[in-house]
Order: sequence, then C-alpha cells, then structure tokens
Amino acid sequence: MTNPPIDVSAITLPSPTGTPLVFADYRGARAILLLGNQKTTDVVPAMVRQLQADPTTAEIPILQVAHLVGVPRVVRRVPERETRKRLAALHAEMTRDRGLTAEDAQRLLALGLDWEGEVTNQFGFSSSETHPVAAVLDEHLSVVMSTRNPNAVAELLVVLGSMTAADPLRSTP
Repeated sequence: MTNPPIDVSAITLPSPTGTPLVFADYRGARAILLLGNQKTTDVVPAMVRQLQADPTTAEIPILQVAHLVGVPRVVRRVPERETRKRLAALHAEMTRDRGLTAEDAQRLLALGLDWEGEVTNQFGFSSSETHPVAAVLDEHLSVVMSTRNPNAVAELLVVLGSMTAADPLRSTP
C-alpha cells in the first residue's frame, strides 16, 4: 500500500503523439501505471509486452509516464522523438500481434511526458532510478499498490487478480 495515498486523477501530461494523457479519461476503470526514465527504456517496454500478453491484464489500460524532469527546453525534441518512436513500435506490435485497431492500441497504452514531476515526484522517482515504478490504479485513479521490484509484473498480476475476484468491474474506460 502506498502511504500517503497518491491520486493522479486530476493530472494531465503532454504526450509525444500530441494528444495529452488525461488521467481523468481513465476514471471508472482499473489501470496500470508505469514510471520510467532514460535508464529503464528497455525494461518498461518489456513489462508492457508481458502485461499485454497476459489474459488477466490484456484489456487493462497501461499508462506509461516518462520522467523527464531537468531536461532543458532546448533539447526536449530529442526525448519526445525517441518516446514517440518507442510508443509507435509498441502500438504497431499490439495491432499486429493482437489484432487490435490503432484506436484500441492507443486506448490500452498511453504515454505522458512528465517534464515537471507532477506524477513521478509523488513516487519519489528520479532520473537516477534503475528500475521503473509499477503501480495499480483503482477505478478512482488512486494508487492501490506500487513497487520498484524488477519482477513487478508478477506482483501486479496478483493484486489485479485479487481486485477482480473481490469486486469485478469493467477494466477499460
């Protein structure tokens, strides 16, 4: 359990696609939050693939947040371009491998650019972290649990499985 409680429902972040990540759009559904930085660029996509491949989490939206605090404005286009390419590659995999429409892939995997630390600072996440933060958000967008465990996917599956068994709600907005 996260202490004190973290609620991301009022946050909107810019996105490399031009469509902002509006957390409130996901209210009413459970979601998975993944926080990453430059040091986790290989780990986070691998976690996304694992979560998308598991039937328990395949239809649960993944909200990925790139920690970019401290990146000077004059060079922000570089991380924007790189995150846009990585996100496009994951969306393409989702449409190819799962037969999803582009719209469904975008709904199930969104990415926000956290230039000011609006989300990542709440978790104490910084550019020095070597493991991403993974969290489960409830239908009110409050954090139910968060972990920095390198094997976080297994923990997420257990928590989401227990939530579904205890209180089955629709998993997509």
